[in-house]
Amino acid sequence: MEIFNWLSNNEFIIDYKILEYWTKTDESYLKLKINFIDNSELHLREHLDSELKTYSYHWQNSEKILIIRWDNAPHHQELSSFPHHVHDGSEENVKESYDITISEVMKYIFNKIKGKD
Repeated sequence: MEIFNWLSNNEFIIDYKILEYWTKTDESYLKLKINFIDNSELHLREHLDSELKTYSYHWQNSEKILIIRWDNAPHHQELSSFPHHVHDGSEENVKESYDITISEVMKYIFNKIKGKD
């Protein structure tokens, strides 16, 4: 899985904990918590099989308040990007998204921590 490339020797990550991880022939699942240098946390859940990827990348600040979460839970059918969507700053502020990758999520977080938008 792509995320393992981001975890080792990274200046923005304090530590991480693999909460659950398993693989089968055509399927894998990962649940992970990453702690960053600004004390924010990324709660990652990714399930991959030969036909489908389900994901949730939930980034919150040190007070456990949502910063942003990308996911493809099958709600918000009103969005043209259904099921992909992003909760930006609050659960209620839902916007269109796309099938985002963990690399894109990590780059976004690192840029925010560095103070670059």
